[in-house]
Amino acid sequence: MLEALTASVIVSVAVLAIAGLFILSLQTNAVAADYTVATNLAQEKMELLSAMDPASFNSAVFADEEISLNNRFFHRQTVIVVRSDLDAANGLFQATVQVSWEEAGRSFHVSLLNYFIRTVFSQYP
Repeated sequence: MLEALTASVIVSVAVLAIAGLFILSLQTNAVAADYTVATNLAQEKMELLSAMDPASFNSAVFADEEISLNNRFFHRQTVIVVRSDLDAANGLFQATVQVSWEEAGRSFHVSLLNYFIRTVFSQYP
C-alpha cells in the first residue's frame, strides 16, 4: 500500500510539471500567433508602399489604422521620412510601418523598415 501511495505521489508531481509546461506552451503559442498577424499586417502595408511611386511620398498622408483580427485590435502606423542626411538630392525615403497591440495589460509591437528611392530616368535619344 505504501508503495502504491509513493508511486502515485511521484506520478502526480510529474503530471503537474508537465501540465505547467503545457499551459506555458499554449500562452506562448497565442503570443506567436499575434506576432505573425502583426508582421503580416506590416508586410501588407509595406507592399502597398512598394507599389506606389516614391515621388508621391512627399504629398501622401498615411493615417493611423485600427484593424480588428482574431478578436484583437491592432494599431498600424506608417511613417515616411526623407533621408536628406544620406542623400543630398532628397530622393531617399525611409518607410517605417509599426503594428502594435495589447494583451493582458502588456504592449507588443512589430516594426518593419524599408528604403525607397525616387529615380528620374532620362530618355536616351
